Amino acid sequence: MNKPQFFILALCLFLLGSCQSYQHFVKEEGQYYPLNSQEHQQADSSIANIYSPYKKQLEAQMNEQIGQLSVDLIKEQPESNMGNFAADMVAIQAQAYTGKSIDFAVLNYGGLRLPSIPKGPLKKGKIYELMPFDNMIVVIEMKGSELRPLFEHICMKGGWPISSAVRMEIDDEFAPQNIRLEGQAIQADKKYRIATIDYLANGGDNCTFFKGKKRYETGKFLRDAAIEYISAQTAKGNSIKARKEGRISQKK
Repeated sequence: MNKPQFFILALCLFLLGSCQSYQHFVKEEGQYYPLNSQEHQQADSSIANIYSPYKKQLEAQMNEQIGQLSVDLIKEQPESNMGNFAADMVAIQAQAYTGKSIDFAVLNYGGLRLPSIPKGPLKKGKIYELMPFDNMIVVIEMKGSELRPLFEHICMKGGWPISSAVRMEIDDEFAPQNIRLEGQAIQADKKYRIATIDYLANGGDNCTFFKGKKRYETGKFLRDAAIEYISAQTAKGNSIKARKEGRISQKK
């Protein structure tokens, strides 16, 4: 279904949802004229006839099973298996789309819109619920000396989804400690590539540290990348699983 068809469907659903069986009145020059209930029902029927083919097509697409979850995905802070799954997926897909090595990926906590997804069959519609926004995956290039504000921001937000290359602790003042990338300290002069979404890369959620940096576009929506990744894993006979592993921890 293309975007114009989708918007027609959304409009029709809105109009149909707003229709009730009671009479409506139209005011003109101080007089009120009741609308005939039969006319109203005919209007409802006409709208239903318009959107019905699109509704069936959309339902078929959203009910398509694309994979199997072997564990419940739970959204938590400072780290969650849902966030780990999403960030790892972005790192893998961004590398495939750009052909460039990705040092790590990061997403904002609020960008994942479901508190949990139960294990079992995973349908395409559930990914649309999890990632409903039209966010594109992008890759930002930054020097190691420029990364500190990013990690400070993640800590101040209570922890964000981040890929498996990262290990860090949040201290009592919500500052980052013991940051490691692939087990190594950050090198100030080294260039790192960070996969994220264009909303953050454009400065959204107060991520001003991304603005003005070298950037690679993938042209892929986050949810489409997730669907492609899950479908590819399924084709290989793999179920989808993720776990917490101490990527971001609270310093004791």
